[in-house]
Amino acid sequence: MLEAVFSNIIGNAIDASVDEKYLHIQTLQSKLKAVVKISDHGSGMSEDVLARATQPFFTTKPKGEGTGMGLALCKQIVQQHGGKLLFENNDRGLTVVIELPRKMS
Repeated sequence: MLEAVFSNIIGNAIDASVDEKYLHIQTLQSKLKAVVKISDHGSGMSEDVLARATQPFFTTKPKGEGTGMGLALCKQIVQQHGGKLLFENNDRGLTVVIELPRKMS
């Protein structure tokens, strides 16, 4: 199921990128967790959108182009694996951070 998380987040990042349709993907690990950061070159998210981004049926896409379930399902899947799904605005767009424990408890 984690494949679906990465597929959805990467697809969203490509859709959000305005002129530069490439992403920056960074991976990090410690003894306790693995982290994947996916950054786009879009406009980022407003505070209101950040607060609602993982709510079921919430979408910023035009009618007929999004169900509003993608990030809600991503959050649920990541949490089922004991992890966290975070969003950070940066100077070039948005970074989605996926944190997963290296060992399930």
